[in-house]
Amino acid sequence: EDRGGSLREFGLVIGMNKTYLGDIELGKRNPTVRSLAKIAAGYGMTLKEFFAKRCRIDERSRDVAGATFGCVL
Repeated sequence: EDRGGSLREFGLVIGMNKTYLGDIELGKRNPTVRSLAKIAAGYGMTLKEFFAKRCRIDERSRDVAGATFGCVL
Protein backbone atom coordinates (compact mmCIF):
# COMPACT_ATOMS: atom_id res chain seq x y z
CA GLU A 1 0.00 0.00 0.00
CA ASP A 2 2.94 2.35 0.42
CA ARG A 3 3.09 2.75 -3.38
CA GLY A 4 -0.38 4.30 -3.47
CA GLY A 5 -2.33 1.18 -4.34
CA SER A 6 -4.52 -1.20 -2.42
CA LEU A 7 -3.78 -4.76 -1.37
CA ARG A 8 -6.37 -5.85 -3.91
CA GLU A 9 -4.59 -4.04 -6.75
CA PHE A 10 -1.17 -5.26 -5.63
CA GLY A 11 -2.53 -8.81 -5.33
CA LEU A 12 -3.88 -8.66 -8.86
CA VAL A 13 -0.50 -7.51 -10.17
CA ILE A 14 1.45 -10.29 -8.44
CA GLY A 15 -1.23 -12.99 -8.67
CA MET A 16 -1.99 -13.30 -4.96
CA ASN A 17 -5.20 -12.98 -2.96
CA LYS A 18 -5.66 -9.73 -1.01
CA THR A 19 -6.81 -11.64 2.08
CA TYR A 20 -3.63 -13.73 2.04
CA LEU A 21 -1.51 -10.58 1.65
CA GLY A 22 -3.37 -8.91 4.49
CA ASP A 23 -2.85 -11.93 6.72
CA ILE A 24 0.89 -11.83 5.98
CA GLU A 25 0.96 -8.14 6.82
CA LEU A 26 -0.82 -8.77 10.13
CA GLY A 27 1.45 -11.70 11.02
CA LYS A 28 -1.39 -14.23 10.82
CA ARG A 29 0.33 -16.27 8.10
CA ASN A 30 3.88 -17.31 7.37
CA PRO A 31 4.57 -16.85 3.67
CA THR A 32 6.52 -19.37 1.65
CA VAL A 33 9.72 -18.38 -0.12
CA ARG A 34 7.78 -18.48 -3.38
CA SER A 35 5.23 -16.01 -1.97
CA LEU A 36 7.97 -13.73 -0.69
CA ALA A 37 9.60 -13.82 -4.13
CA LYS A 38 6.31 -12.74 -5.74
CA ILE A 39 5.92 -9.91 -3.25
CA ALA A 40 9.51 -8.76 -3.80
CA ALA A 41 9.04 -8.90 -7.58
CA GLY A 42 5.91 -6.78 -7.17
CA TYR A 43 8.12 -4.11 -5.64
CA GLY A 44 10.63 -4.52 -8.48
CA MET A 45 13.35 -6.25 -6.49
CA THR A 46 14.90 -9.65 -5.90
CA LEU A 47 14.54 -11.53 -2.62
CA LYS A 48 18.10 -10.56 -1.75
CA GLU A 49 17.32 -6.88 -2.26
CA PHE A 50 13.99 -7.24 -0.43
CA PHE A 51 15.64 -8.62 2.70
CA ALA A 52 18.60 -6.25 2.49
CA LYS A 53 16.21 -3.30 2.62
CA ARG A 54 14.08 -4.73 5.42
CA CYS A 55 16.52 -6.54 7.69
CA ARG A 56 19.35 -5.37 9.85
CA ILE A 57 21.85 -7.14 12.02
CA ASP A 58 21.79 -6.00 15.63
CA GLU A 59 25.37 -6.41 16.79
CA ARG A 60 24.54 -5.38 20.38
CA SER A 61 22.52 -8.50 21.13
CA ARG A 62 23.77 -11.84 19.94
CA ASP A 63 22.12 -15.22 19.65
CA VAL A 64 23.74 -18.65 19.29
CA ALA A 65 24.65 -17.96 15.66
CA GLY A 66 26.36 -14.72 16.60
CA ALA A 67 23.84 -12.09 15.56
CA THR A 68 20.20 -11.21 16.02
CA PHE A 69 18.26 -10.33 12.91
CA GLY A 70 15.37 -7.89 12.97
CA CYS A 71 13.14 -7.99 9.95
CA VAL A 72 10.04 -6.02 9.11
CA LEU A 73 8.08 -7.47 6.24
